[in-house]
Amino acid sequence: MKRVPPGDTLARWVCDQCGEIHYQNPKLVIGTIPEHRKKILLCRRAIEPRYGYWTLPAGFMENDETTGQAALRETLEVALFEEAHVPWKEIAFRTVAATLGHWFADRKSGAFGFHAEDLKLG
Repeated sequence: MKRVPPGDTLARWVCDQCGEIHYQNPKLVIGTIPEHRKKILLCRRAIEPRYGYWTLPAGFMENDETTGQAALRETLEVALFEEAHVPWKEIAFRTVAATLGHWFADRKSGAFGFHAEDLKLG
């Protein structure tokens, strides 16, 4: 049955038996690192996985949404953090911590580049 799950704003296909949500949106994740006066914006996750942890404004695109629209939508629930006050132990995902680490290093050097690495398990 199609309905709006708790904590969501769009109708999704939801199993009446187990409550599993079957997303049909594109499999692209769009994220941003918004900066204002040397502070970056982070958002606290309101859903699982990693409920309550901090992350970059990011998420799956919706159907019929541009990457710009997705980036703007994902950037609306945020908090400003100076580098020294980023809650590193409460960052939701290792990929986000690695991305932020690269971004802060690039910002210090004044040269932003492309970074690729393998994230080890554990």
